[in-house]
Amino acid sequence: MKQLRKYLTTVMYHYVRDMHLTQYPGIKGVKTHQFKEQLGYFRRFYNFVSLSDCFRFLNGDADALPDNPLLLTFDDGFADHYENVFPILRDFKISGVFFPPVMSVKDAKMLPVHKIHFILAGADINSVISEIKVQLDLKRKKYTDIPAFEELFSKLAVPNHLDPGEVIFVKRLLQVELEENLRNEITDQLFEKFTGESESEFAEKLYLNVSMIREMYDSGMEFGGHGYTHRWLNSINRDEQEAEVKKSLEFLRESGVITGLDCSFCYPYGGYDDSLLEILRESGVAAAFTTKVDFSELSQENALTLERFDTVHFPFDKNVPPNEYTLKALELNNV
Repeated sequence: MKQLRKYLTTVMYHYVRDMHLTQYPGIKGVKTHQFKEQLGYFRRFYNFVSLSDCFRFLNGDADALPDNPLLLTFDDGFADHYENVFPILRDFKISGVFFPPVMSVKDAKMLPVHKIHFILAGADINSVISEIKVQLDLKRKKYTDIPAFEELFSKLAVPNHLDPGEVIFVKRLLQVELEENLRNEITDQLFEKFTGESESEFAEKLYLNVSMIREMYDSGMEFGGHGYTHRWLNSINRDEQEAEVKKSLEFLRESGVITGLDCSFCYPYGGYDDSLLEILRESGVAAAFTTKVDFSELSQENALTLERFDTVHFPFDKNVPPNEYTLKALELNNV
């Protein structure tokens, strides 16, 4: 009897660009040739599937997914996805799922997290930290509960396997630690100082626009919600969560890239809670993606908490033997 249970391997991408040829070579992402090589690797061991295939499977069509299925997802709505990813997927005859935040596409505003990326990529880290110290001192009259700089640095500057402590300090301080309005004010000051470009001009170059999205959709690409402002959705109240989901899905419907009953969502930073899950169900979201690293056992029960792998979990060489994650996927799917 044919096995009905399927384990899906979903791979998450962000920047896909030849960053070494740009003004910001320090941006961390996947180079174009690496992306091609990785697709070649996947083609040897997996079967590419679309989001629509997953919807059909979740709706009871046991034949909708092939053996050892793999889904490609692309977060944050970068122009990279149109300029570099889309032509390659089209050549490979593969469908990807793209999750653009509305604010960046519709309003030409940069997401704070991306401002931080380009601040760090375009400036010396010691200069960035010195300016942060200056800004914290200037803000203390308005925000009276800011801890001492030394206390913040000691708490946050903890290196990991990806970044030195100084970089972690900047990221954690400006993404999580400070109150939201304060961290956005400081981030804006740093971005203006270290990039020398206006936010709108930078955003228009960095992100997709509606015509790009339509062209991609017309060629078989798929789109899902990623919030309006790309906030941590598990850190805001229910009314704000509802607005984020509603505006995100409305934008995609108005753009003509969600046309059926089923739609998808991707949690910014992977953050969700029970309230948000309830809102998604009420909004007709059939599948939603986290940043938890694992395989997804596709079922109605876990369709709103689907796990994903990062691109770095797989080789950028199409000719190498299957790695540990690929071997595990083959085992789980009895291939």
